[in-house]
Amino acid sequence: MLDLDDLERLAKAATPGHRTIHGLDGFRYSLQNNNSGLALAELSDISPADANFIATCSPDVVLELVARVRKAEMQLTNLCTCMDRYPDHPHPEYSRQRCPVHRDHCASSVTPHSEPPHA
Repeated sequence: MLDLDDLERLAKAATPGHRTIHGLDGFRYSLQNNNSGLALAELSDISPADANFIATCSPDVVLELVARVRKAEMQLTNLCTCMDRYPDHPHPEYSRQRCPVHRDHCASSVTPHSEPPHA
């Protein structure tokens, strides 16, 4: 499970700022902080794709992603009216099954479908 609090804590504890990768040779890279210009680490025996991914996942990027996920979760929570969408239906889960937030448990479920046929 994704622990947003842990990701936020780790990102806040790390050296802030964007990072850049500088190739030292075909197998070693220097991870540099763009704010200070200081080398943060030397990465060895790593692919160029992994080195670039590490540089891209700087603390400010992680904090922005955490903030966006939390905002989206709040918006979904506020969007959800599944418990009172079909209050007179005899099956208590009918509304929840048709809720654009809870149906299918995926991002595409945010887009509501047309009204379900009446039972």
